[in-house]
Amino acid sequence: MNKLGQAGIFGVMMFVFAFIVALIVVTPLNDLLDDIRDVNSLDCGNSSISTGTALTCVAVDLTLPFFIVTVILSGTGAMFFRLRGR
Repeated sequence: MNKLGQAGIFGVMMFVFAFIVALIVVTPLNDLLDDIRDVNSLDCGNSSISTGTALTCVAVDLTLPFFIVTVILSGTGAMFFRLRGR
């Protein structure tokens, strides 16, 4: 097998590894975010919170999608970086 094929297989393996690690980490991260949004912390369910607290709730809500997108893009980038032959 040539070096480009080996690099491609290695890149795919790294992508799969990163994806599996992300799937393992998502559940505890989701539980942590639920605890942050709870009534005892930010109280995001309350309609009379300040604008700053509401924006903080939005930022906390966007943490999980940003994490997933970052893992997918970094795995894909690593895979294509290996395929370029560097």
